[in-house]
Amino acid sequence: MLALTVFTACKKSNTVATQDLPEVRVAATLSAYSKTLTGSSNGWKAFLYPYGGGVYLFSMKFGTNNRVTMLSDINATTSSTPAESSYLIRQQQAPSLLFDTYNYIHLLADPDPSVNGGLAGEGAYSDFEFYIDNVKGDTVNLIGNRLGSKMMLVKAASASDFTTFTTGTNDFIGKFSQLRTYFKRVTIGGVDCEVKLDIANKILTFSYLDASGNLAKVSGQFFVDGTNSSLVFVKPFTIGTVLVSSIKSFAIDATNHVFSCTINGTGYSIREAITPLKLDLTAAQRWYNQMAINSNGTWTSTTAFHYGVDDYCGFKNITGYSSLWYAGPVVFGGTSEGLIAFVNSALSSPYALSKVPFTVNAGIARFTLLTNAGTFTAATNQAIAMTSARNLLYGGAVVGNFQDWYLIQTDAGGINYDMVRATDAQVWISWKPRS
Repeated sequence: MLALTVFTACKKSNTVATQDLPEVRVAATLSAYSKTLTGSSNGWKAFLYPYGGGVYLFSMKFGTNNRVTMLSDINATTSSTPAESSYLIRQQQAPSLLFDTYNYIHLLADPDPSVNGGLAGEGAYSDFEFYIDNVKGDTVNLIGNRLGSKMMLVKAASASDFTTFTTGTNDFIGKFSQLRTYFKRVTIGGVDCEVKLDIANKILTFSYLDASGNLAKVSGQFFVDGTNSSLVFVKPFTIGTVLVSSIKSFAIDATNHVFSCTINGTGYSIREAITPLKLDLTAAQRWYNQMAINSNGTWTSTTAFHYGVDDYCGFKNITGYSSLWYAGPVVFGGTSEGLIAFVNSALSSPYALSKVPFTVNAGIARFTLLTNAGTFTAATNQAIAMTSARNLLYGGAVVGNFQDWYLIQTDAGGINYDMVRATDAQVWISWKPRS
């Protein structure tokens, strides 16, 4: 009897309930997460914060067939055209949501810079596989398995909520971009500011003069919630007496070229300006001196001139086009310098040479046409683009024509510059050293 009792006691201590088995608990957890994602009939609004910075919006609807439909504010197409791909809920080191076939979320991690402008080999340093950190009410918080990017899913309240959420960013950019000048002005909290929009990184920068008369600035990364047309700064900042956390009710007066908006319920107007708030008097000469230090003694620009639109001259219509160069003696020999296109891994005509020496007057650079080389009149995309670029840089096609330009340093290291036409600030080009 004693032996039987001991045996029975041992048997009970070695019995594990089925629901307590690790694999069963994991399966139950994954099933619960799957039901959460598929249970939102209107889908989810997603806020993705890549490891590389910024914030991107997505609308996602998860089906029970392991298919997901999404929209994104990455660009105008992704914001309004749904794309479908597959997804998985899998146990890795933790329960994870995996976007296992290509969709809009992969654009941010695409290693090819031509796809979405990210860094070669890395993209925007973003994830597309996430572990589920927690679920709180109508919110799911996730963290990237590889880089630690953060994503928050919030239940969409309606079908309209789902479709309009991602449209706000491109609506804002489209309206703001109708201001034709490089320089834009607004007065906030008693402070005159110059406003600059960095479209690629979704950053608004406000520059102003501090108490000592020096140029200071504050910048904020933002997203635009299309459901209420509200631009929200990731980190609020203060200008004068005003705490700026969001911009609302934005609109464009296309006739008078004025962008209107509200901050904290107060109306503001952002207007075109043709001069910088404070001209950097030595920037033009620094730009010229830096050219000799750059690789091949040259400046390059992939988008070339902006005049109402990016790539106004049409360089991207050229098969094999890489960049537009402003180069010096290393390329042209002697003391020559000028404008030439880099196409199919080579420099080719037509090109235009500048009068030397380079001249700067009161901080403004002057480019004077010295020589035309090659056939500018040919009916080829390259000749057409170069003709347009030459006419913008020099103010015409005739030897002796000239144009004046502001040079604006755009990085702390002094190796990136924007060049802005001084007469009207409606034409500009971004220069960087050849990599």
